[in-house]
Amino acid sequence: MQHGTIGRFVFATLLVALGTTPPAAAIDLSGDYVGFGADPFTVTDVQTGTTLQMMGHVVDNFTTYPLSTTGTVDPATGKFSVAGEITGFCPDFAYSGTGDGEKMTGTFTSRSCGVSGTLILTKCGNGVIDPLEDCELGNVCCSARCRLLPAGTACTNDGNDCTHDVCDATGTCTHVPITGPCEDGNACTIGDVCAAGVCVPGSPARAGHACDDDFDPCTADVCDAAATCAHVPVPAGVCRRAACHSTCTQQLKECRQTCPGGGQARRDCRAACAQRSTCTAPGARIRTLAYVVNECSVDPQGMGSGLVQKLLIRRGNCDPVAVKEFRPTPGPDPLCRAYGEFRTGGAARVVGLFQHLFQRLAVLPDGSGVVFEVTSQFSASPAPTAELSPEDGIFFVRADGSGLRRLGPASRWPTFFVAADPPRGLTLGDYGELFPVSPDGRTVALIDLGPFDAAGHEAPQIFLLDLRSGRRCQLTHHSDSCICCESFLNSRTILFHGCDAAGLFTALSVKTDCKNPDEKELPSIALPGGGRVVSQFEVAGANPHALYVLFPDRPAVNGGFGGSVAEVFLLDGKKLVQLTNFRRDDTDQTGGFIARGRVLFGASANPLGENPDEICQLFSIDTFGVHLRQLTHLPWDGRPPTGCLVPANISRLFLDPITGTVLFQSSCDPVGANPFGEQLFAMRPDGTGLRQLTNARGLTIDPDGTVHVELPGPFAYTSRAGG
Repeated sequence: MQHGTIGRFVFATLLVALGTTPPAAAIDLSGDYVGFGADPFTVTDVQTGTTLQMMGHVVDNFTTYPLSTTGTVDPATGKFSVAGEITGFCPDFAYSGTGDGEKMTGTFTSRSCGVSGTLILTKCGNGVIDPLEDCELGNVCCSARCRLLPAGTACTNDGNDCTHDVCDATGTCTHVPITGPCEDGNACTIGDVCAAGVCVPGSPARAGHACDDDFDPCTADVCDAAATCAHVPVPAGVCRRAACHSTCTQQLKECRQTCPGGGQARRDCRAACAQRSTCTAPGARIRTLAYVVNECSVDPQGMGSGLVQKLLIRRGNCDPVAVKEFRPTPGPDPLCRAYGEFRTGGAARVVGLFQHLFQRLAVLPDGSGVVFEVTSQFSASPAPTAELSPEDGIFFVRADGSGLRRLGPASRWPTFFVAADPPRGLTLGDYGELFPVSPDGRTVALIDLGPFDAAGHEAPQIFLLDLRSGRRCQLTHHSDSCICCESFLNSRTILFHGCDAAGLFTALSVKTDCKNPDEKELPSIALPGGGRVVSQFEVAGANPHALYVLFPDRPAVNGGFGGSVAEVFLLDGKKLVQLTNFRRDDTDQTGGFIARGRVLFGASANPLGENPDEICQLFSIDTFGVHLRQLTHLPWDGRPPTGCLVPANISRLFLDPITGTVLFQSSCDPVGANPFGEQLFAMRPDGTGLRQLTNARGLTIDPDGTVHVELPGPFAYTSRAGG
């Protein structure tokens, strides 16, 4: 499928045939088929002689469109050709290829939608064990063609070094006790061995044996006589952290050394070196950045690596420091390619068959540390290997990668939800992938399940987590599931959304005093023209704030998801100023900030004639609503534009309040180093000095068909994100 159709059409997962082939008798294509990817695709085939009818539906951008086609099939070869329409989406649709009764492989075209490409459908994954199938996807001992994997094939690791995790002949993942050496997790014991499926500690190591386990360069970690790791402070003169290594600085230096001797050619060459560098530009300095890199690969037979994840911390132009890495058990992988085509790293959280361990992130306001959450409770895929799998929880680590410690258990409330939403099909909601941090950097707010009555019934609640002690207290006691969007007004007050008695969203505040939270509802704002402030949090502060205002009764000129006009307003004391009049539904979807007297926001409008393709760009305007500027000029790559709505070409937006640097995620390729992926970029607040900070490979395909995907995300920065 052409890259330009991502987010606009159906993506079928590449599933290559494994196991036995159908008999050479007449082929019957009748049955239920599915295509997995960023958009679900479901059809039912009815074959009568040489006549083939294909009916079903496509879900695109949360909207369900009926599919209706008819055509012919050759029962001897399985060759088919059908034509019809996707009602309300593509008036003409044609699909032709071959099928074997389990899988249909072919090409589709639609002149009216301007799309064409490969479409592969399979009965495997339709929820039914069809003829010639032994199992259904979701069973770790089931292949990508719904055949049982051979007995002895590795399966889900149970985290125990003393068991051998293999599939048996019935398709069950078994954990067989083994003998031999193991590791009991205590560096001060030697000769640990497996017995009856349990790792038995060996003899104590000699006193003074190294046991570095607190990641603190200012302590000498040695075993004592009781087989305990002790942390002895080292002299102050010895405890000096080495200066960081900067690969991008060295590469930039080497590139500039290749430039000619002088004149304009030399200046152009040096500028090109700087533009391609992952070092920041002068005047666009960054502080502490934390992000996850997600990698997967799948071979032509459908066997994949699973989702490999690594948490990195970058400070300035120093090389990123790896904090944690997780590697799941390899196996059938029907989703890796679709994930890569979606081009959004954080989407791994909502691809249910992936093992997504990293959830929420935060960087402290002073950049000294990172808070991150690890859990596998929302994943349906195999757990990571025992060597790299810690217990679930919320963790703190210093920005240099040292001092890793567990603060407490992970939240039982997910970072996203997927719900049925007739007639559109499915609605994808995001509860947030960032921990709000108090201005003093001592606490974070989070949503977790907690009791709301004496009987212990639970619902989502706001909790406060102390980063020094790990103490957690519950601040709210709501009985509904409406709580979301928590943020700090100051170190004493948390703002959030809840529901009123009618089930409508309302803005509330709660004190961070664990003994007396004192929850209050914030006053509503009346706007002319039927406008509704989507987030009323800003009105609680004294400083000027940008507001995202929705006009439910005004249809948007671009007719996107929701279809209602959204505009940017400025609230300064009692003065309310409308800053935009784009009449589009995606204005300020990236979140906005005020920087140096100007409001920064995202929009897909073309008010200045500089955005003819109407893709998402960053703009700024002064606080009087004049002197509008387009800050970015990201190039259009042929994808049907979705504006600033998911999957947008610009997503998360950050502003550093100290350096003024603007950071944002984008799947565009403004510097020629992001052909098919998503990266993090930084620039000055006036739009100059644009640099690509990350260099993940995106989606690539080897000549033999092996697919590789590497995408960064989610990201957390020293300052809070927009939105």
